[in-house]
Amino acid sequence: MSFSSDVKTELTGLIPSACCSKAEAFGMLIFGRAFSLAEISLMTEIQAVAEHYCTSIRDLTGVTPELTCSKAGNYKISIPTRVERLKILEYFGYTGKEITLRINLSNLEQSNEDCCSKAFLRGAFLVCGSVTDPEKDYHIELDDNQFDTVFNQIKSLGDKGKCITDDDLKAIALTELGSAREKPIKLKGLGLLCGAVVSPTATVKLEIDGVEKETSNTGVGPIDASLNAIRDLIQDTMDIELEEYNLEAINGGTDALADVFVISSDNEGNKSTGRAIKDDVVMASILAVLDSINKLLLIKRSSEELNIKLINNSLDVFVAKFLSNISEAYIPV
Repeated sequence: MSFSSDVKTELTGLIPSACCSKAEAFGMLIFGRAFSLAEISLMTEIQAVAEHYCTSIRDLTGVTPELTCSKAGNYKISIPTRVERLKILEYFGYTGKEITLRINLSNLEQSNEDCCSKAFLRGAFLVCGSVTDPEKDYHIELDDNQFDTVFNQIKSLGDKGKCITDDDLKAIALTELGSAREKPIKLKGLGLLCGAVVSPTATVKLEIDGVEKETSNTGVGPIDASLNAIRDLIQDTMDIELEEYNLEAINGGTDALADVFVISSDNEGNKSTGRAIKDDVVMASILAVLDSINKLLLIKRSSEELNIKLINNSLDVFVAKFLSNISEAYIPV
């Protein structure tokens, strides 16, 4: 676990007073993934935070949130019905008719108390905050190639009129840091055909170890069709299965960047993650899958190289011992 995760887990063990419980819950709600009549939800990787969020909402409002956990260990909490969401909003002083929900501590009893202000900030930190270990230094360090990749992606987004936020920049840089260092498989072209009277069809061109291959396939949607085409192109190299697919929007708005995270596996039981961030959902999905495939391929080839080395080393030892025995057998007396 990270230093932030340890701190958050420890904070969930605190037992706030009655007034502070409401303030803390309000902080978690208002700074969570969504807090409106249309959606109330939270996503976190920390089990203690997820459970604390659910317990606080249930104890205060009587509404039991729905908690699910993905294979990757990500917890998602949501309030499934509109009636329950309205009940929570009204409990915290809203009517449900607001266009935007602004922070309004006056909705809370005894909100002028210093302890409640601290509890509100604690709730906000639990769901969206981060803290650096004071004994360590953290920074994002990119080599020249990684920097060029990040710079070109940001420039491309800027050329399209996209306003790049700090969150966008951080996500793009971290994605590049986590991508496969070598890319035996590269995307060289993509064509999509969709419509009301045609099956979604994708034409994908890949470069596999320097050789370009192209094929088309169909699917239930453009992403599924693209993945089917990729499977056809790499079937001579490896078989893959998509274990998990997650799509998130960085920030809000219709021009928000698509952040796709996937987990893929091969027929030998190896698993790898892939991530890509693009302004196009289909392209982000394909690049995330290819990132995970490249990692699986590198794992497979590294394993094969290790086996070859072990075999060669064993043969070298055997030959050396054999020659030694032969030499000793024929040494003149």
